[in-house]
Amino acid sequence: MQQLRKLQSGFTTSTGQTGREASLQHIERFLTESDKNSPLLKLLAGWAKSLMQHGGRVKSRLAVSSVATYLSNIARPLLAHGYEIDDVQALDAGEWQALYERVISDAKNPGSRARVQNRLRQFHDYVIDTQAAPDVELEVGKGTASLADTNIITPAEYRRALAIIESSRQPKRFRTMQSLALMLGYRMGLRRSECASLLVRDVAYVLDHDEVPGELLIRANQFHKGKTYSAKRRLPLWLLMPDEKRQLIDWCQRRRGESTTQAAEKHLLFCRSGGGTLPLGDKEIFRPIQTALKTVSGDATLRYHHLRHSFVTFTLLRLLERTPGELLPDAWQHDDEGHIAMPNLDADISAQAGLVPHTSPSRKRLWQLALWAGHASPDETLDTYSHLVDWTLGHTLRQRIDPLVTIDMQMELLNASSKTSLSSWRSRHKLRRETHASDLLEPTQGDWKHYCAAMPQEDAWQLYRPPADNPLDTLTDAAFEWPEAITIYQGLRLIEQQEYRGIDPNTAIEQTARRFVVAPDQLAAWVDNGERLMQQKTRRDKQRFSRREQQDRRDELAAAQYLYMPELYRCMAPPIKPRVLKEAGQFFHQLLDWHHDKPDEAKESLAIFRRHMQRSTGHITLPDAHAIRCIRRMLRPLRCMIHTWLVVEVEEAAKKKAVKSYWAQETDIPQRRIELVPAASKSGKTRHWYGNADLKITREASYSSTQQPLWEAVRFSAFMALLVLGLTSSDEVHGAEAET
Repeated sequence: MQQLRKLQSGFTTSTGQTGREASLQHIERFLTESDKNSPLLKLLAGWAKSLMQHGGRVKSRLAVSSVATYLSNIARPLLAHGYEIDDVQALDAGEWQALYERVISDAKNPGSRARVQNRLRQFHDYVIDTQAAPDVELEVGKGTASLADTNIITPAEYRRALAIIESSRQPKRFRTMQSLALMLGYRMGLRRSECASLLVRDVAYVLDHDEVPGELLIRANQFHKGKTYSAKRRLPLWLLMPDEKRQLIDWCQRRRGESTTQAAEKHLLFCRSGGGTLPLGDKEIFRPIQTALKTVSGDATLRYHHLRHSFVTFTLLRLLERTPGELLPDAWQHDDEGHIAMPNLDADISAQAGLVPHTSPSRKRLWQLALWAGHASPDETLDTYSHLVDWTLGHTLRQRIDPLVTIDMQMELLNASSKTSLSSWRSRHKLRRETHASDLLEPTQGDWKHYCAAMPQEDAWQLYRPPADNPLDTLTDAAFEWPEAITIYQGLRLIEQQEYRGIDPNTAIEQTARRFVVAPDQLAAWVDNGERLMQQKTRRDKQRFSRREQQDRRDELAAAQYLYMPELYRCMAPPIKPRVLKEAGQFFHQLLDWHHDKPDEAKESLAIFRRHMQRSTGHITLPDAHAIRCIRRMLRPLRCMIHTWLVVEVEEAAKKKAVKSYWAQETDIPQRRIELVPAASKSGKTRHWYGNADLKITREASYSSTQQPLWEAVRFSAFMALLVLGLTSSDEVHGAEAET
């Protein structure tokens, strides 16, 4: 906190340009001299600088006093809850979300919670741009904001969400994976990242032997490092999800049948067909689950992580009970049809888990729950779920506070005319000599209904009715059915191989469509689009997407059996390295999702990329700052913003500081990632005083490295997106290239 006070003390109270420059210089010095500061504090300082230079969502730039206020809203709780974070780029969406929820929970009233939530939304937008962080769900502009960890999903809502998913028009494969991911979150308490990175071998069972206890192993792998060491755990399928265990095993058997090699064991449990090494995105698995949960509950704030909160809540209450189901209300035990919806409700789960029976006190129950939840210790569990102690205490008090009701009190309560009539009434209802309040309430509850006060929100409670239109049907899009980018390439290669052997093109397309299970008309459109793209040339009459040395041998190379993935007449050659090819496949689907969500924005950026991309170099020569911003906008869904460099050709006499300042302000690229080089023209002159800018996409510390795997992945994925979307000419993009 001392470093935070040092940062805040540098915001001068003087107004005007002088005060702004002094504050900016202070932030620059702070960022330069703060190597030992926490990563979050550096991000806060960079955010403050960005607000002063480029403003927020409304104004083009903010006053120094406003920036100081923004920092004071979130800086202290953010640093307090994130003091253990050493690497912000290692955080996944769930961890960012959990951090922000803890910050919001510190707010004292609804107004301040809404204010903090708005500031966190702006801060995280900056983090996305600068650190390639995943996006999170943060509602903004609301008058109130809910506290963290309070949303509980009842078993009835859980069953409703499953029904919504199963009745949607999504492909069967995605419906199955979404249902299983919902089950694992609700019954096993898995985090989003843990669920998405499960491998086939992580489900341990013996086929056709239900008597052998099955387990789910949560452990680090090549797709997931694990939040902490304690995140590595074993979850008993037979105890936590006995009813849904068979569906999970059936899916594992199907996944094993999709591959004929032992490599299937190391493939992802949830993936596209044939893409066992490519994790699914939010659109395919988590976003539909959250939409279903919001629909069946009426709560627009529900997220996948609340499934985990519900699991820990119900399991803790089950472990604290003295009789089965004692602490669970009836509404939490049954679904809408009145069927039991909680696993092992009539059993002693403490004894089933190998602990002492529920009649005996034991601290090991809290340790067992911490192990199942992946917490370091019960301290971490109780730190979040201590409110359940109040719930248990209230239940106990309700059982204990049951006073004796005297004869005079009974006559008054029952409005009896005499003790004789009271005695007759008691005899009819078989009441004992000593009558407690609960004994008297049971036979009279039907008659006393009109004495009960109306609930303040009685009209707000309504019976659940399934929606007339399934909300997941609106999410169904052709992008769900897109095959992998490499599958499209192999289909185009098979067509050219058949054409090389003299087969008619239409016949080749029909045979290839049957081989790769795609529509013939769709494959024919890809053939035409690829041909147009590969024929495009630069202004200097050079091939834009083709290697020059392979142009005359395309047919021969496509038909050769000894070449892995050569350039085709209708498609550029994919990256050869498996790691780069895998990343290109991920980028391909992310670009399609982006086009689905923001079609106009995607068309403009992809059209500019198509016009200015070169095959021979990683530099993208762009005409102006607007074009650069469009390309960076395309890199945002790919989480490559942080890997963007600007190479500017300048004259020898140019003022380098002014040039860097201009490009940093126009493109939002930090000055440390702007490199100035001498102008390549013979005269050494440039058209404008601020030089000519090239964009470079690389993860290397030095942008001049000859090997650029990230650029290869971006280039191939963008080409395949242009091919399948049909963005092959400027005629199909209205005004997309007007700036050129």
